[in-house]
Amino acid sequence: MKRKNVGSVSVLEILAAIGDEKSLNLFNLIAAKGISIDDLSDQHEMSRKQYYLRISKFIETGMIKRKDGIYILTLFGKVIHEVQLILLELIKSHWQPEAVDSLDSMKENTGRECKQVFEDRLIENAAMVPITSTIVSSGVVK
Repeated sequence: MKRKNVGSVSVLEILAAIGDEKSLNLFNLIAAKGISIDDLSDQHEMSRKQYYLRISKFIETGMIKRKDGIYILTLFGKVIHEVQLILLELIKSHWQPEAVDSLDSMKENTGRECKQVFEDRLIENAAMVPITSTIVSSGVVK
């Protein structure tokens, strides 16, 4: 199983690699503590073949590597894992992006001050600061 150059990996390949519950659970397990082949055999939710298929997809996409018999995340894998965590947080707080979207639909006579107070309150949520700040500063909300 040959690892692809990270630049040649598509978003679809990454999503396919972690796109089902068992794959995502395995990916998160590797992210949490790394995992060896022996540890894989202790897990009973998948067959050995299913583990190897998923592990090979992770390696091919450049998300994990094997070091001293243990599968660990690569730097690219760590980024993907962080993005997944942000996505989970965003899903939990889905009302915030919807609220930012609704700012666009506010009429001009609502007043810039009202919009600014609303934006500031959204940004106060520490878990959402990177996402909400990017949305607001990107010019999506005018």
